[in-house]
Amino acid sequence: MLTTERLREVLHYDPLAGLLTWKKPTSNRVKVGSVVKCRDTHGYPIARIDGTLYLAHRLAFLYMVGRFPKHDIDHVDGNRANNAWANLREATRQENHRNRTPKNGVKGIQLMANGKWRARITVSRQGIHLGCFSNSDDAMAAYAKAADKYFGAFSRIP
Repeated sequence: MLTTERLREVLHYDPLAGLLTWKKPTSNRVKVGSVVKCRDTHGYPIARIDGTLYLAHRLAFLYMVGRFPKHDIDHVDGNRANNAWANLREATRQENHRNRTPKNGVKGIQLMANGKWRARITVSRQGIHLGCFSNSDDAMAAYAKAADKYFGAFSRIP
């Protein structure tokens, strides 16, 4: 298991910029002073230390707090590459998923065959019908209100 001491020996973390910089090479591919740039298949920056791959946001947490997070790390702004300390927070898996941006940019609403917009939210795996509306703005407002009520700081409205 990687310790805070070993991490600080090989990497420097800049909490304002959110960048990890190599202090001591762990392989012949790493140069002192270079920024951790490698990404995993999901777009998260990663670093290999002593033969083990680590997600950069988890390394930032270890660097700042002195332990690995108990759960997930949520990127407040949804940008997986933004590892500034102010953008990272420990979250349960459920909280982290609440904060995801949908692929189509629309969250919690859908256009029905009758031309009305339906608003719906899922809380603890239970769907809650929020109503049908004549326009998408009203449906989004209903979803936003419910997301704020149920998810608080972890709600994300596109």
